[in-house]
Amino acid sequence: RWLSAIWTILWKAGLLFILWGVLLAPVILPFATMIRRAQLTSPLQLRLFFDVVTALTLLTVTWFMAHFFDYRPFMTLGFFPDHMIRDLLLGLSLGAGWLALSVAVLWLARCVQVRPEGVLSSSVLAWSGAALLFNTVAQEVLARSYIFQTIRSQSNAAVAVTVSAILFM
Repeated sequence: RWLSAIWTILWKAGLLFILWGVLLAPVILPFATMIRRAQLTSPLQLRLFFDVVTALTLLTVTWFMAHFFDYRPFMTLGFFPDHMIRDLLLGLSLGAGWLALSVAVLWLARCVQVRPEGVLSSSVLAWSGAALLFNTVAQEVLARSYIFQTIRSQSNAAVAVTVSAILFM
């Protein structure tokens, strides 16, 4: 039984990554020259481009896997509208708290210095915030959606949390 469960987890996760790569390649590879130029001229916009493309292709692949291999609706991947606002606010609060705690520990260890220089640009903040939003969506879908649920369906919640935490460290 456990060998079958491991095999199911491996082939589903492997197929998800392969399909994700197949979707990403035609969106990125033909534009390699433009991307190299954008690294110098528009790094924030390029960051947003990669985060949007990553999130959208990953959402597409997880829908495909859930629909065609697990025969279940997309919402079962963690997109139930019932608690969307609550979950969004909780996620933002926990994420901001975790980030603040991480910076505070580094600051207390004297690994980080706070030196306010220059002016805070609203456009830099907007581009960075938008990229962060899409990056967060992609990370959540990757770490806690399809792969996590596949592991959980073949084992239990404790194993799924442990294995997915190890995979995405």
